[in-house]
Amino acid sequence: MLASAGLQQLAAVQRWAVAGPILGEQAIEDHRYDYSWPSDPWENVGSAGQLLGIGHLLVALAVLAAVGPGRRRPVAVMRTVVAAAFGCLGLHAVLSGILGAPTILQAMLPAVLLGLVAPTALLALAVLVARTSPLRAVSFVLLIGSTLPGYLVATFAIAPALVGSQSYDTTPWTESVVAAAVALAGAALLLEALIRSIAQRAAAVPHRDRSPGAAAS
Repeated sequence: MLASAGLQQLAAVQRWAVAGPILGEQAIEDHRYDYSWPSDPWENVGSAGQLLGIGHLLVALAVLAAVGPGRRRPVAVMRTVVAAAFGCLGLHAVLSGILGAPTILQAMLPAVLLGLVAPTALLALAVLVARTSPLRAVSFVLLIGSTLPGYLVATFAIAPALVGSQSYDTTPWTESVVAAAVALAGAALLLEALIRSIAQRAAAVPHRDRSPGAAAS
């Protein structure tokens, strides 16, 4: 997820720091340059679409890895829904960027429904794993920031507060706010892995102390 956040931040830089001064501050805020879900009319800024798409695909893989197979049915279903949603977002963005035009997915109802269901599925997944993996649950809640509700909060509330103004369309650096949510989600998973590793090493110490060499000494 940290790699995904980095790619998403690079995409934001291409739009706001690279293309912005060239096209003009007002022009670059137009929704036709939005690459979160490319739809007509749309123009790709640099390789922003591809970068975001790869980032979403990495999130899909991260969710699959974080939950893992063999879980009870409700968890397995939510895991599949979330991964499929980010997979569709990623595939659409990558292919749209390569083609230079939105793919047919922009108008496909199943893909749109998956994107709308993703926040609810993430919240449900967080509740289901909260007892056994609190930090993993926190990570899933933070990932809601990279779905449609999170994007809307970013563009209408958080980004305006950070840049000091409200755009007529897309507030500058909205995508960076979304990338930050993904980075925090990745950090939560990384912290959980670190804590688990330390706990496993601590649990292994008594076994080493009871080894023949330790007993002889």
